[in-house]
Amino acid sequence: MIPHHFFSRCVHIERSIGNLYHHWAQQGSYPEHRRQMWKKLSEDEEGHALEIELASRLALKDESFSATLSFDALDDLCCLVDELFEEVKNNAFSDADAVKIAVDLEAQTTLVHARNALQFTSPRLKKMFQALGHYNHHHLEALAAAYEELFDNPPSALTQLSSL
Repeated sequence: MIPHHFFSRCVHIERSIGNLYHHWAQQGSYPEHRRQMWKKLSEDEEGHALEIELASRLALKDESFSATLSFDALDDLCCLVDELFEEVKNNAFSDADAVKIAVDLEAQTTLVHARNALQFTSPRLKKMFQALGHYNHHHLEALAAAYEELFDNPPSALTQLSSL
């Protein structure tokens, strides 16, 4: 059985990142195209949270998995996202700083999920989590493009993901 708190932590991370992106989408000092990017990413994160909630219902009690599941890593990521959101709510960040933070955060999130190495037995759950990984890749592409636009070079945080 997959522990419920695995899914609840994943949902919390997705929603918290979505809230962070929503906050940046509301920043009038950012260029319009960047606010639109934040808005889309925020909506995507909410969609991911809903898919994970659905996955938790599908898993119920009979789904098994093998994993090198680190709840410590999930807990650490939850704390990081919560602390980051509090900092962002209380301080102004430049457009460039917001993009840099988001690239690092998405890279860390990808690493945590990859290191968990979930192997679901249910084809439906496998497919769902593969789709989430595909969407995460699109987030990283959008953020990497924004980063390159601002800094004229690719984000170094993504080089650690090339081996995944």
